[in-house]
Amino acid sequence: MIIVTVSTQRSGTKLLGTCFGSGTQIKPLGEIFNPDRIALGCYSQFLKAEGYRTLQELPADIVLDRYFAHIFHTWRPIHFDLMFNQLEIPCLSWNPFPGFFMYGYLRSRGALVISLERDVVDTYVSGKFLERTGVAHGYVADPQHAIEPLVLDANDFTNYARTVRWHQDQLHLAMANYPNFHIINYTDLAASAKLPDNLLSFIMDWASKYQLNIDRKYIQIHPSLARKTAVNYADAFSNIGEIRDIAKIQSAP
Repeated sequence: MIIVTVSTQRSGTKLLGTCFGSGTQIKPLGEIFNPDRIALGCYSQFLKAEGYRTLQELPADIVLDRYFAHIFHTWRPIHFDLMFNQLEIPCLSWNPFPGFFMYGYLRSRGALVISLERDVVDTYVSGKFLERTGVAHGYVADPQHAIEPLVLDANDFTNYARTVRWHQDQLHLAMANYPNFHIINYTDLAASAKLPDNLLSFIMDWASKYQLNIDRKYIQIHPSLARKTAVNYADAFSNIGEIRDIAKIQSAP
């Protein structure tokens, strides 16, 4: 009864969450392993309530079972986002290989795991734009908020891109031959404003198994949200072309 999107920041995970929260019984909770999030499903709050020392004496899978039981007390089923940089948080240093434990846990609990993959240049630039302006999805055209274009750091991008692709490779490796694993391309998702047909069919079969009443026509993104994610950052950063050229070289076989 768990659906999880595994990705990097700025990949459209919140956008995908709107699909699962659109007229269904699936509750999108966002980043439930974000230590800065103040909400019922915040992992750090759960740890404090249960006691760090008590939990560190328990196997990690038992701790996570307790956390999800804590969430299920209010909502079930759930959809949540798991960011690559949060993979060490659930492990509480139990496992020296970030993410491997969490991936194994999700498989062992029969979770539906989705890899949402967006162009690495877009996620990088989107993150830098958010850091600079505080605006999530668009260039501020209002003259009162105009900004001078900045030059992006090529070395910083190169390291970022390598890290993201390494994480994606590790996720694919961990989920190899796992029937509940699906890959979604962000560009296709935003353009169609709905889940891919193969994943939608899987969701319907999954919902039927758990006796959930879900109408497939309601599992879609509101068109206005999809449009807001289509961004051209050329006015904010002067050397996006150079960054895209680097990305092409890195992705070349």
